[in-house]
This record gives sequence, structure tokens and C-alpha cells, in this order.
Amino acid sequence: MMSKKEGEMVKTVPFDTLAYAKKLEAHGVEARQAEAHAEALVDVLEGNFPTKQDANDGFLVLCNKIDHVYTQLDTKIDNVRTQLDTKIDNVRTQLDAKIDNVYTQLDTKIDNVRTQLDAKIDNLRNETYMKLAETKADIIKWVFGISLAQAALIVSLLKFFH
Repeated sequence: MMSKKEGEMVKTVPFDTLAYAKKLEAHGVEARQAEAHAEALVDVLEGNFPTKQDANDGFLVLCNKIDHVYTQLDTKIDNVRTQLDTKIDNVRTQLDAKIDNVYTQLDTKIDNVRTQLDAKIDNLRNETYMKLAETKADIIKWVFGISLAQAALIVSLLKFFH
């Protein structure tokens, strides 16, 4: 296995450079060139493949970002819930006020109808009493008139038969 220049972090790549160089030599590449190819390939692989620590670090970064997104979503959901609760409370308050207004209007109308009906009933009662009084007076007149007529008839008959 090969490593980078001195002073830099060493990344090991699971790559058998000796076996690779021997395969290149077996296919006609000179030993010096085969070693150079193997070193070059290690440099490429070391730069392109993350280590286990790189993967763990990336995983932790992703977990933190996901937690942050969850927190943001929870906050947004709570804000929307609060806004909706406020709107629902406002609508409920408005509807309660409208219902109270309708009750007040209906109570006023019912009171007006009751007052009108009471006035009509009082008028009918007074008219009935007046008609009864007139009828009573007419009956008394008739009774008195008939009584006088009977008395006159009786007196006339008594005079006529005497």
C-alpha cells in the first residue's frame, strides 16, 4: 500500500500495488513503468474514495442537517397550528357576535309582536265590553219597553173588561 507525501494525512487504499505492477509486467509493461502506473493509480484512488471516517463524518453532518430540518418543520407546523387556532377563534368570536345580534333582533321583533297583539287584544276587549254595554242597554230598553207595553195592555184590557 502507498501513502501520500509527508506532512499530509495518510489514507490507505485497499489496493495491492505489487500485484497490479506484476500484472502490468506480465502483459509487457516495463517494471519501472508498471510501478509508476501503480503509484499513479493509488494517488487517484486515495483522492476519490472516502475513508470510513469520512463516511462517518458525512453521516453525522447529514444527521445534524436532518435534525435541523425536523426542528424547522416542527416550528413551522407549530406556527401554522397557532395561526389556524387564532383564525378559528376569531371566526368563532365573529359567529358568536352575529348569533347574539340575531337573538337580540328576534327578541325585539317578538317583543314588538307581543306589544301589538296585547294592544289588539285590549282593543277587542274594550270593543266587546262596549258592545256588551250597548246590548245590555238595548235589552234593558226592550225589557222596559215591553214591560210598559204589557202594563198598558193590561190596563187597557182591564178598562175594556170593566
